[in-house]
Amino acid sequence: QPQVGETLDDIVTRHIVQSKGKQRSEEVYQCEVTPQMTNHLGTISYGVFCTIVIDAANRALRGYKKGDLVVENLTVYFLKPMQIESTLEIIPKVLELGRKFGKVDVEVFNEGTLVGKAMLMCQLLDRN
Repeated sequence: QPQVGETLDDIVTRHIVQSKGKQRSEEVYQCEVTPQMTNHLGTISYGVFCTIVIDAANRALRGYKKGDLVVENLTVYFLKPMQIESTLEIIPKVLELGRKFGKVDVEVFNEGTLVGKAMLMCQLLDRN
């Protein structure tokens, strides 16, 4: 039944939980890398990493505006490999927010070490 099926995005984003940041205004999300999220080398898959980054940006922007977002441009830097059972800390920072567009910088840490970074520009869609 396709109407009750789970998408890959649903499976990945279910593992993302909000946690406490060092500053009160900072939003921090945590996600544990499971075997289903890895590639043949045992490190996090590129698609899964992008899904995690986009979901964190979506949650950060949702605090400012209601509605959905569509990613227009995504630049990703993979600095270090992220292995199975790593607990990632995802910190999104809203850089600019307009009526129709938003820019978000997302940093991903593993045990305090920066392992990935992404910059995304997205179009904001209003819900009517």
